[in-house]
Amino acid sequence: MREIPAHWEDAAAWLAWVQRKQRQASQMEWKIWSGSWAASSSLGPYQDADFRRFVLGLYAADLGCYPKGVQVDFDRLLYTVGRFSRGFSLWMVQEEGDWIPVGYSGWHPISSFVFSAINAAPEQADPDFLQPDLHSEILYLFNYSVLPQYRRTILSKSLLEQLAQEVQGGRILCAGTV
Repeated sequence: MREIPAHWEDAAAWLAWVQRKQRQASQMEWKIWSGSWAASSSLGPYQDADFRRFVLGLYAADLGCYPKGVQVDFDRLLYTVGRFSRGFSLWMVQEEGDWIPVGYSGWHPISSFVFSAINAAPEQADPDFLQPDLHSEILYLFNYSVLPQYRRTILSKSLLEQLAQEVQGGRILCAGTV
């Protein structure tokens, strides 16, 4: 099985390989990898190889789900997952023995101030403004996406049901494109 690399310098070759596999992916055996890293040092979770694999898998899923120009900014993804990994899940299918990222979901709490600003002027919302607030009950939907060939399937239905369970208990769910 080809594994998600733990070092950024190996990422480009792996991402190219994943994108080829994503175009072929058709299997319906899947697994979900959910985030759960805590800052164990001043470097946060960044020194953890599994954390880096997880973020790179999320990024690969995003690249496969969206056309160029609307894909997630890697630095924003890395920062957000580093602050609140438990709100992110990576969805993978098995294709010829390899686990291929095919989608992901992500959410995190935001402050009431940020929620009010988004609500008042969503067109002016800046992605850098949407930093996780670990003490808030207002949840921001960072992303939900799956490769086109998995939309409207049992896989996407299951994944959406999981996301709905994860965000239960939040006082408000906020979503918007920024």
